[in-house]
Amino acid sequence: MPVVSVTDPIDQVLALDLGARGIARFFVAGGAAAAARALRGARRILIATGFTVAPDTPETDGPPGAAVLGHALRRLGARVRYVTDPVNVPVLTAALA
Repeated sequence: MPVVSVTDPIDQVLALDLGARGIARFFVAGGAAAAARALRGARRILIATGFTVAPDTPETDGPPGAAVLGHALRRLGARVRYVTDPVNVPVLTAALA
């Protein structure tokens, strides 16, 4: 497993690969800060979420995370919309309630 060298505390958390899923292949040092800067000035944001794990089995972490992110972005003045697949609609709806 490649070792990712990071100094930003947020990057250190994001680079953790506790499940040994190979996060280093996708991790970009400074990526979270760059995304935050880009989102900070955005006025309209579309958040895509949901990954159907098996037939009729929604995911349970993405939609709530999307709801929290959307809430924070709305507080910064953005107009937020969400998109997901039909299986994940109930989870996203509950997270947004």
